[in-house]
This record gives sequence, C-alpha cells and structure tokens, in this order.
Amino acid sequence: MDRWPTDDRDTPQTSENTKGRKSRDPLPHWTYPVVEHGSLSAAALHQNGQRLEWSFIVQENPKRKVVPLYEPVQAFPETLQRPFRHDMSVSQRADQGVQFLRTYYPDFEMSAELVRDEIAADVRATQSLQEFDPYRGSMLETFTCARNAGRSLTCLAFPMGDSYLDLNISPVTYSRRRNTRVDAFVELDAVAKPIRSFETPIQQLKASALQSMEEEDYVLATVLGVRTMGSTTLLDVRPTDAQTSTIEATELVNITHADLGNRPIADMILPATERTLSILVNDSGSVYKCAAPGGQKSLQIVHVTTDEGSETLNPGLWKVATWDNEDSCLLMSERSASCLDFRTEDSVVDLYHLNQSGALLTSIESHQKDGLIRLVTTNELLWIDIRSPKKPLLGVQHFRNFDRTLQSHTRILSRAPMTYLTSQRNGLISVYDVSRSGSAIQMASPAYYLPPMRAQEDRNLGHVFLQHPHSANTGELSVLQLSELGAVHTMHLKLLDDTQESAELAPMQRNWSEEIEELDEQVKASGLDDGPLGARTFSEADFRPAYQRLFMEKPAAKVPRDAVYDLLDKMPIFWQEVDAPVEHALTTFDIAYRCGPEPSNFSRNDLFTESVLNSKRGYRALKQGRIPVKQLARKAPWHQYITPFVQRQVVDLREDPAETLERLTRYDLSPDGRRPAGSLRREAEAREQLTLDLHLSTDVFSPSRFRKPHELDIDAAMETMSRATEAMTLSDMEPSDVQFGFLHPARRESNYRYTKDADTHEQKQTENKHLAPLGVRLLLKEWDVGGDPSTYRYEDPYDTTAQRSTSPRWARNAPSRPVTQIREGAMQSQRPPLVVPTAGLAPPTIASSQPFGSRSAFPATQMQAARTNDQRHIVQAGSQPADDWDAQPSSQIPFASTQVLPGPHGGRPGPAKKKSAKKRVGGF
Repeated sequence: MDRWPTDDRDTPQTSENTKGRKSRDPLPHWTYPVVEHGSLSAAALHQNGQRLEWSFIVQENPKRKVVPLYEPVQAFPETLQRPFRHDMSVSQRADQGVQFLRTYYPDFEMSAELVRDEIAADVRATQSLQEFDPYRGSMLETFTCARNAGRSLTCLAFPMGDSYLDLNISPVTYSRRRNTRVDAFVELDAVAKPIRSFETPIQQLKASALQSMEEEDYVLATVLGVRTMGSTTLLDVRPTDAQTSTIEATELVNITHADLGNRPIADMILPATERTLSILVNDSGSVYKCAAPGGQKSLQIVHVTTDEGSETLNPGLWKVATWDNEDSCLLMSERSASCLDFRTEDSVVDLYHLNQSGALLTSIESHQKDGLIRLVTTNELLWIDIRSPKKPLLGVQHFRNFDRTLQSHTRILSRAPMTYLTSQRNGLISVYDVSRSGSAIQMASPAYYLPPMRAQEDRNLGHVFLQHPHSANTGELSVLQLSELGAVHTMHLKLLDDTQESAELAPMQRNWSEEIEELDEQVKASGLDDGPLGARTFSEADFRPAYQRLFMEKPAAKVPRDAVYDLLDKMPIFWQEVDAPVEHALTTFDIAYRCGPEPSNFSRNDLFTESVLNSKRGYRALKQGRIPVKQLARKAPWHQYITPFVQRQVVDLREDPAETLERLTRYDLSPDGRRPAGSLRREAEAREQLTLDLHLSTDVFSPSRFRKPHELDIDAAMETMSRATEAMTLSDMEPSDVQFGFLHPARRESNYRYTKDADTHEQKQTENKHLAPLGVRLLLKEWDVGGDPSTYRYEDPYDTTAQRSTSPRWARNAPSRPVTQIREGAMQSQRPPLVVPTAGLAPPTIASSQPFGSRSAFPATQMQAARTNDQRHIVQAGSQPADDWDAQPSSQIPFASTQVLPGPHGGRPGPAKKKSAKKRVGGF
C-alpha cells in the first residue's frame, strides 16, 4: 500500500538560525499525514502514463455528499422531567440540607460544617460527571431479529421513564410511497409501554449482529445487553410470532460486579455465539468472556492489565470493540490501544500509543469490509491498519473543544465508507469521506456537517446510524438520536453522486399513536416533586387573580336592604340568642358578623372577611347612630371602651365618625384634575369603609365579667371557713391559693392516674392541691384582684422607728364600688359572715427603764375588718352601702413579744461558749 510522505527517522529534526545556532525547540515529528483545514496537508507525485502528476490527500469532489431528504421529526416524546436549574451556592444548599434533616429527623443531630463538606464534595463529583462519565455508554441501539430464515424485524432499544429504569423496544419499519419525490423512508412504530424494568438506571445498551448457520437453515437468536449501575443483563430478544411486531425478552444471564473482581463494568461487546455470549471489560482493564452452557453462567478472565504497562490517567475509561471473531477483540484505554488474541496467552498487539500531552483517546471502532481501525482522540481522528501498527495511515483534525464523549460511526454507502463523528455534549454530526483510492488512502472531500436534528442542541444519550435491511438502495441511511430527556428524533439521509443534484427538504409529519399521545400529555402534566421544603423554595404562584379581586375595579356586590335592617334588629338581643359558647372577647364587628348571614368568603381567619354591615347602608347607620352599641353594653356582663388605646396606633380616630372621615382625607391621592370619576368614587367608598371598621373595633365585650376579691362564690366561702378553722388550731397555716380574675388556669391530670399506683397518685394530688407553689402564694397574699397597684403602700413589720398608721395598707381615696357590686349586696348579706385568718403582725418593742412614750393605736386585724364589713352589709341590705375605707381601728392591743428581732435568739445574746479543757500530755 502506497504511503504519503512521512518522517520515519528516530531522531527529530532541529532548525538552525542564521547564526548557526540550533534552536532549543525541535520541529514536530511528522510520522503520519495529518489533514488540517486550510493547509496543503500531504502531496505526492504519481506517474500517469508518460507524465508525472501531483496528487493530494484531500480531493475536491463537492457533488459527492450525504444530504438529508426529510426534515428531522420527533418519533418519541420526552419521558424525563426537566431538572430544576437553581443558582444556589454551596452554603445555601448546606443550610437547606441542615433544615431538611432537622425537619424530618429532629432527633438526629447534624453539624452544619459536616453537611457543607458533604455537599461541596457532591457538587464537585456532579460537575466531574457532567464533564465526563466513564461509565456512561450509548443508550440507543438497533438490532435485527429473525422471524424465520427469510424474514426479519428491525427494532430500536432505548431507556424511558423518570429515572431511565425502563427498557423500551419499538419496531422500526421501512415504508414506500408512490407518486412522490421520495419513495421510501424509515419510521419508528413506537410503543408506549416498556418491555422490562430494572432496579438501577440504564447506562449502556449493546446488541449482537444477526448471524445464521451455514450448514442449516437456522438463525441464531439476537442478544441484547443492558448494563445498569448495579449489574449487566443479557436478554434473548425475539418476536412472539411470524406475523406480529411484538417483542419478547428472556433473561439469559445476569452479571454482577462480584463476577468481575468486585469492579464495575466499563464496556462490552456481544459476539452472541454458542461459546461466547459477551466480552466485558471492567474499570481496571481486565477482560472477561461470558458464556451460558446449559443455561449456567460461566465467566473466564482472558486478559489482565498490569499496573506497570498501564499509563492511563483514569482507570475507569476502558473500551472494547469487535475484531475478526469471538477469539479476539480491540481494547482501548485513555493512552493506548491494542489487539487481543484469546487463543494464545498474553498475545497483545500494540496498535497505537498516544504521546501528545493533553490529548486522550475517546473511542475505537473497526470495520470488516475495509479492514481499518478508527481511533478518536480529543484532537483528531486516526485511521490505522492492523498490518502496520503504531503508525496511523491518516489523521484528520476535527477542531472541536476538549470533549471525551466523541465517538465514530462508520457505514458503507454505495461501496464508500463514510465516518460520522458524534458527541454526547451536543448534536453536531461531522462527516468524513475517507477511503482507499487505489493503493493509497484519500479523503474524497473536506469534512462537512449535517443539519441539526433538534432546535435546542443540548446533551444527548447516543446516536444510531441505521441502514434498514429491507431497503434495496445502499445509498440510504437513517440517523436516530436520543435526547437527554428521552425523546427520539429521526432524519433520513442519502448519498448524492456526480449525476444527482440536491433538492429541498421534504416536510415530514410525526405519526404518533393514541397511546403515545396520552404518554406525552401525561409527562407534560406531571410536575417535578421537590418535597415540602423544595416546594416552599422553588414553587411559583400566580397572585394575579387575588390582586384583581382585591385591587382592580369590580362591580359592587348588591346588599339587600332588609339584610342590614335585620342585622341591626338582631344585635341588641345577641346575648340572649347566642347558641355556641363564647370563649373570648368580642368587638362590635364580631357581634355584627355573628348576627348576619354567612358571607361568600366564610373564613373567619381571613383578614378581608366582610359582613353585611360593611356596605354603604352600614356606614349610614354608623353616621346616624343606629348601631346599638349602648344596648349591647347594657346587657353584656363586661364592656370596655378602648378608643384611647386604639388612638395610640391610629391617631386619626375620633369619637365622632364624621371627624374621623374628615381626618382620613389627608391620605387621598393628589387631585390633578385627570382622575376619572370611578377612581374618586372608589376612594370615597374606601374611606367610609375604613371609618366604619375603626369604629366597630372601639368597643370590647366579654361574656363573663372579671371577679373581684370580695365577690366570692359558695366554694370560696367554704374554703374561707375551713381556713378559719385551721387558724384556730396550733398547726402552722399556709396562705390561701392565688385568686384569678378573667383567665383561670386549667388543672392537668397527671399520668400517674392511669398507673397501678393509684394511692400514690391521690397522695401527690393532696400534697399539690394548690395551683401555685408556697413561695408564689407568700408573695401575692397581700395583693387583691382589681386593686390599683399605685395605691399600695408597703410597711416593714420590723421597722420600730416609723410611726404606725391605723389606716389599712390601701390608700384612703380608694375607687368607688361599681353598681354591679351594690346589686349583689343583698345576696351576700344572706351568707354567713366570712372568717378570715389574721396576718402576721410585727411585734412591739419591749418595755425598758427609759421613759414610757405614748403608744399608737394598733390597726384592726383582717378578721375583725371582715366581720365588721359583713355586719354592715347585713344592716344596709338593699341600700347604698357606706364607705368603710375610713373605719376606726380596733382598741384591742395584742400581748407583748419578748423577741424583737428575727432569728433563732431574737436579738438576745447566745449561750456562752465553754472553754475547751487542755489535754494532758502523756508521760506526766
């Protein structure tokens, strides 16, 4: 075979400058011709008859070209949801991860730094896999099944589903059309349901070629290899019968990582013979042969890559390709390619070793018809002859960015091998027409590109170049592409010769069945589930209807005239006709809401809930004073007017609604004379409704009134009598329980009441019968509910210098008693007199030899005061009680105490300490 001029010397040439000095950088070692766009590349002189002619490695034949006949069409819909693209940093993702763990696993303590480190490692690993995944192969594969000796069925296999766990096998038909410019085309008869599901996502699909026995009219079965993240399954694929296109798949063997030295599988080929089903290579470079004699799995290791001979950067990238037969294969790593012969031990032929820095091998391919091997690097394509290894015949630079997913596909069109270069990063397809011309290898035309198959040229999962076996035209070819979201696109190609001219693309309509249409609608309707936290972060809500309902112009709802009048009539008798118990305080608006009919928006928690009173007639009733606030206050157990309190927050609120409306006009828009009448009318209505809402919130009503200390019920009276009896005993008396006004604490039963220790529970309940502990009761025993704290005066019981006052501890100008207390005077007068124990009194000073001073009158005890008050209530029953705040103190003087100071001795000197006796020294 003739070769193009190369430099085969062992030492590289060096260039010399004009001064005779050798340059430090040697010239490149040109061992094989390299075609570079815009350069002359290689040329040679050939004898043509009696003359010599120049021939170039790249010919100019613009008419010989592969062109599409139809417009690209989508043959299968997307089955994978588009991932959500978020722009969160590593710190934000770490905080979100910690929040997720604390929400769903509250008992599990997790450090934020640890989560941040794990997420940072995950981000780096994900970015690395997006750049290049050594375990991801082509997920699109075609194969031909034999129905009988004379007929066949071509199918397409590809993954589908949300996580690529399902395997879809759909027939590919070859149809003919008459009376059209293009009389034939390839069409995918897609099936909506998968034929098989796996536990882990699919990573590679590989099928065997159709083979028949020469001696008998028998066709071997087609084997389909499905490599997933967990294992590799070999399936026997065949039609169910000779008439239908239904496919059935039977599992032959299942190869796990443990069968290959606990290493994942990197690549595989399927000879599908009786002795060898498949040839596999793991990520360490070890090659295995798999067979299934008698249905039993059998694996044999045929090649082991040693560490000394391996110079790969990443041990995970290994590729295998078919060669002559089942006893040989091609093996490729990132730096080298070799040919293995299994018939002899350690029979390895080195094909090529990459010495360029920064360049890596990406794929290897062989073709039986021309006997050439195609190697793809990150810089160029190489054509190698097995008869002259380590020296490529030709190299063509593809001028693509650093891409480790580049792969070559070679097909014969009209007896001319055409090589297509594809990538999983984008949909660009380059065409290289390189073949043997006589005794030398030539490039018929410069490299060119096919039109894109999709509008968005993003990532894909593989390409397939199919020559349908039913097509009699050897110049036809179909390209199928699997997108990253699971859609399949097709495009029909044809090779034009010198006599044909290219024409415009014929339109092509997709032909989907009803099942495929339903699958497409189902995928589009289903949304991505981000979980509760993800939905809170990534969900989008359209608030336009809410804004239109609240702020845009809308027709005013017509309120019936009788509804407002009926509401005003029901409000005064609200306390008599209330059905459900009221557990909280109510405003005038709440009472109007409860008396009126149920509104359309019946949510009580809604901020914009309105009642029938929120209308023009409601504001008119407020202005005329027809809202029965005074009647409600007269019949309510407790009422409070809180306008001074509301004015602290809303300074424009006044007692007169007209004044409030006038002060709210300062919030109107600036009058410019161009505002429409509807805007002015809406502004006035909003001001009136705000005035109405403010005045409906100035009165607060309560279904139960606040209890005063003297308003004791029968239970409290009985408790007082029991405490008086306890005071007469010699035992120590504890202060009474804390009295509460409007809010009362609820007693909670202990869990011990459901246990077997019932007696222990009753004993503990007796000990803890008070709501507040002893210390709290001692601090609050002198405070009365309803009293004014500012009038309280503290007296030190141990202060002997201050003059004793005969008045009680409350100031003389005490607040007057309410009317409700006067009405209950008659009822309280019928009760027995209350006995209240006396409080601890401060002891007087002890008489001494000093002149005796006048002693101030001692204040009356609480027991005497209570008895006097009760007697006075009995005498004055039914009339206005007299003011007993200025009652004269009692003349009773208590006995003198001998202890003047607190402590164990009361100020007296303690017992004298005895002198310790001296110990006698022994020996004397």
